[in-house]
Amino acid sequence: MTQTQLAAAAGLSQPYLAKIEAGRQDFSLRVLARLAKAMRVTLAELVDGIDVSTVELESRPYSRSA
Repeated sequence: MTQTQLAAAAGLSQPYLAKIEAGRQDFSLRVLARLAKAMRVTLAELVDGIDVSTVELESRPYSRSA
């Protein structure tokens, strides 16, 4: 599946997906779930093997988007 096909299947723009892939775009759990569904895998399968100790986390105030 190409990046363009994945973006379309997940209802995202290809430039947005490219930024996520390059690590230049933050994304929500909802977006991650949409990507998993588009790839026909579970969310758990999508993130399996990620070493969370190496993931850079930012502390930001919670903001609910409208």
